[in-house]
Amino acid sequence: MDINTAIAKILDQHGEAIVTAIRGSLANSRKIATGDLQNSVQYEVKEGELLIWANDYFKYVEDGRRGNAPMPPINAILEWLKAKDIPVEGITSRVVTNHATRKTRIRRDNVELSQKKAAFRIAKGIAKNGIRPTGVLRPILNEIQDPLLEAVSQAVANSFGEAIADEWKNSETDKLQIQINFD
Repeated sequence: MDINTAIAKILDQHGEAIVTAIRGSLANSRKIATGDLQNSVQYEVKEGELLIWANDYFKYVEDGRRGNAPMPPINAILEWLKAKDIPVEGITSRVVTNHATRKTRIRRDNVELSQKKAAFRIAKGIAKNGIRPTGVLRPILNEIQDPLLEAVSQAVANSFGEAIADEWKNSETDKLQIQINFD
């Protein structure tokens, strides 16, 4: 097996393991509302590189968000509220007095308006206080780094050994001449 194929196979195996570990770690950290983030974690082996990607908001789940920052998008929080089925009805109830009749009643906003107000309050809280990081990625990468480097090093050594043996076997002299090209 040539070195490029061997390395691609190793990267493919480790890519699958990394994606599975990230998805599991997200599930264990209870950061799944719709499953979109978990399902967005993918990998690809391309030209000797292992590429891993996810939805753009993975960075906020991984690294958190500092306080005293701009508010996050309210629509994203609204989707999160709906996905988590967090009850917000009556969250914006208030006492209303009719001054002409001097009667008071409790007015409740409709559910959609209540959800929007709740999403705004949550966004405002995130802007003020930030979000704690989960750090799901770093431990996985730290754990996989040494076995990955070991597997690639072994593949390179095997390929180099095979090249030397082939050259020696095909040599017509007692001298071995090796030429190494790195593409």
